[in-house]
Amino acid sequence: MKEQLVSLLTSKVGIEEEKANQAIDTVLDYIKNNPQQLQEYLAKVGAGGIADKLGGLFGS
Repeated sequence: MKEQLVSLLTSKVGIEEEKANQAIDTVLDYIKNNPQQLQEYLAKVGAGGIADKLGGLFGS
């Protein structure tokens, strides 16, 4: 999945692969360290089922 995200960033945004990897790592680290905030945001935008699944993915 990460490879697909890198590919999308490099092709759609036009950044270098190394920078795309860094950006994705930063986002994933944030999500891993703040799963409750992600769940709250997803609940606000109406993605409750997704929030429950992501919470389990990140251990909350």
